[in-house]
Amino acid sequence: MGTAMTNEERFIASCERVGEADVRDKLSAGRYSERKTMWASSWLDKVGSGKSDATKAEERSSPLRSSWTVLLKLR
Repeated sequence: MGTAMTNEERFIASCERVGEADVRDKLSAGRYSERKTMWASSWLDKVGSGKSDATKAEERSSPLRSSWTVLLKLR
């Protein structure tokens, strides 16, 4: 028999399903409650801390450049 997930665990699981970009969009649009804002920020910090310095630098360099990089990888 499995254990029940807490509200925070369910929310974090939903963040993992939709991805970092969607969570950032919702957070910046103020679509989360105060509690979910705290959970989302914490989750994003954990996601960010797991990235290499090179990945972080590339993401900061240019949103347009990052979009082109993704498109080129799809080819």
